[in-house]
Amino acid sequence: MSSVAGDADGLPFVGCALSIAERAALQSSIPLLSARHETHVRFWGKVLGYKGDYLVAQAMPDGVFGKRFSFFSGDGGTSWRLLDPVTEDEAAFCDQLRGVYMGDPTFMYKVRRDIPPEPEPTVAVPDADEALTAAREKYGAAEEGKEEGEEGGEEEEEEEEEEGGAEEQAEEEEEEDDEEQHEEQPKKKRPKFMILAVPETVRLAHFIQLHDAACTLVVRGQYVFTPNGGGASKNVMFAGQPVRHAMKPSCYLRAFHPGRHDRNRILYGPTYSSVTDQLSPITDDEPQGVWVVKYDPTASMVTVQNLFFNGSLFWYRPGTSDSGQVYCGNGERDFEVCFLL
Repeated sequence: MSSVAGDADGLPFVGCALSIAERAALQSSIPLLSARHETHVRFWGKVLGYKGDYLVAQAMPDGVFGKRFSFFSGDGGTSWRLLDPVTEDEAAFCDQLRGVYMGDPTFMYKVRRDIPPEPEPTVAVPDADEALTAAREKYGAAEEGKEEGEEGGEEEEEEEEEEGGAEEQAEEEEEEDDEEQHEEQPKKKRPKFMILAVPETVRLAHFIQLHDAACTLVVRGQYVFTPNGGGASKNVMFAGQPVRHAMKPSCYLRAFHPGRHDRNRILYGPTYSSVTDQLSPITDDEPQGVWVVKYDPTASMVTVQNLFFNGSLFWYRPGTSDSGQVYCGNGERDFEVCFLL
């Protein structure tokens, strides 16, 4: 299938290639996948793993700027499975993962997360003056009546208390000795925790979303935008950018990053058009130098690479509307690139 070959044309520029078996499988399986879902499906790239590699295909029923559906294959492109959308909790979990992919879709990433202790209940302390006044009113009258009846029996009670006091004291001493012997040390309270588990397919889907949001590019003038955010469509009058313009980083726009009109007007000067220059060029991305633009005269192709996503490549043939994007790498972001620039 020519589209598979075209999408994979840029793989040699990132030091990667499809095997004969993979290319043959893609030639037959991607058209079937496209027919099953009744939309165009393109080859997205290859994520390298320890036990095996993931081949990724992508469907864009609403075009480059619309919602995307990703499929992965762990058997060399023979069968495909749809990747589920990633939730916010799963995205936060995947942001903490580092290291090589295992290449097994059933592999689970597990991490322990401590549960914060429950706050102690607050007890309302009553006002001391009010409590004392209420107690006096309630028990004051009863105590006055008891005092009159207790005066006659005090003498008899004192004698009985003296006899029983000695016995009670001896019993209390024995009980205290027994309690000291059987007293156990208090157990230390261990913090409560839970184990979070996420399959590797979620990590793969999360990386694809991050890559597409940051690295999806279009050539300047390739699309026209309707006013007031009405959408975008292909520019039927676009005949391609000449080589001298295609070698400039400002010729390539980030698809999901709206640009500033005043900034683009200064950048493009007299060639500025409010219809085509609605997106942010890669020259506005940070840190400076993260995008690398090269021209290969032997292949008549311009390649644009994002060093933060090592293995990502956008290619364009000057003078035509032929362009494509592909990825081949370990499926991780290079957080050390800022120290290399």
